[in-house]
Amino acid sequence: MYNSSLRYLRCPSCHSKLEAEVFNETDEINEGFLHCLSCNLMYPVISSVAIIIEDLTGYFSIRPKLGGCLMLKARNQTLKNFIKNSLKKTKVHNDTTQLEKNWAEIYQKNHKSSFYDAIKNMIKKLPTSEL
Repeated sequence: MYNSSLRYLRCPSCHSKLEAEVFNETDEINEGFLHCLSCNLMYPVISSVAIIIEDLTGYFSIRPKLGGCLMLKARNQTLKNFIKNSLKKTKVHNDTTQLEKNWAEIYQKNHKSSFYDAIKNMIKKLPTSEL
């Protein structure tokens, strides 16, 4: 995640700007947190990907395998503990991690089809947001 993208990101809960706490950085933020100073929610950045989900515990409740993978990928102990605590609070339902992985593979195999071209063209015609 690039520092320059922070100006476009907002807290999904209160829509306020987010501030970065960086643990590891090269030309981009590799690990850290995005903090909402208004509502005090925190969003992890792991492997340069910001995980901006309002209810991470709820998200992990149907994706505990993904939570485990993220915990293993995190190098910073504070980040590991954050993910671990979110996983501890989950009430595990059916794990959809593999199902989502299968859909991603289907997309990757078919993203050059005429169907996806039609969808992309429709999306391009949608009005853009001015932040």
